[in-house]
Amino acid sequence: MDAATWALVNASTRKLAEQTAEALRIRRIAQQVAQRYRNTGSPQRAGHLFEVMHEASFNRDAIAQGSTVRAPTTEWAVGGSQNAAADLHVVDGGRLLAAAQAKVMGRATTTARSIASDRYEGMQRLIAQDQLAAVEDLLDRRLTLDAEGIGYADYVDARAHVTDALRAGDVRSRPVSTEEAYRAAADPVRWGNRQAAAAASREVGAAVAAGAATGAALAGLVEAAGHAARVRAGPPHAPRCAPVRSPASGRASGSPRRPGPCPPPWAGDRHRPPRRRPSSRSPMPGSPSPAATSTPASSPHAAARPPCAPR
Repeated sequence: MDAATWALVNASTRKLAEQTAEALRIRRIAQQVAQRYRNTGSPQRAGHLFEVMHEASFNRDAIAQGSTVRAPTTEWAVGGSQNAAADLHVVDGGRLLAAAQAKVMGRATTTARSIASDRYEGMQRLIAQDQLAAVEDLLDRRLTLDAEGIGYADYVDARAHVTDALRAGDVRSRPVSTEEAYRAAADPVRWGNRQAAAAASREVGAAVAAGAATGAALAGLVEAAGHAARVRAGPPHAPRCAPVRSPASGRASGSPRRPGPCPPPWAGDRHRPPRRRPSSRSPMPGSPSPAATSTPASSPHAAARPPCAPR
């Protein structure tokens, strides 16, 4: 694994760990929602959890992109308030970038009227995904009426800022439908637990994958090192023979001979045919002379073969 790949894996696992920590914080908020609004009806509880759901997905996306922006709900932030006009703030450090008012209503007409208020001027109007098209249509039709009518400017501002996802640059939350908000509000604690479990599962999976990639990379490095050592060592060499030297002078006899592979062991002197010694007896009449039967000096078996010496 090269340095660039390792840096990418390391950054990814760090982001997942941060997302897990954020999911655990969201789970605690969901538990507080369940406790504070346990005696209210489902619509009210769904509206409060709807804000937290967008906070959770917005912050998760910001972490994934390496952004420092966050979107805390004003009710559950440190020093927050239940009566603030904005339900969510988009902040970067201590700097306020944007604000949003979140609404989950049973009918699109009710939603359109509720978000057209001068109290929310300039804020993002965050509504359920399944109502966005209908609300936009209602606001467009309202803008075809008398521009001098009461509340016309509020409808203009609402139409310009209505959305189903909280946005800040490239970071955005995940749209939530009315049904999904009501289903989560039926048991906010269970919803929070699922958020934390999903984040932890992603982190563990990434850690296992990173460990497997690291193990494979180490195995590859070991194999590459072995291959490099074999290349540097080169192919195995056969033993070479030393030049022929005269027994008397100790100097190499004849012209220098190019070293070559040693002769096989069976080519040595111990395998040459035995020499016949001249007989002291007189030869029989008609028999060849001793000189004729002796091995000539020029025989290839007469000269001693050089010993094999590795180079």
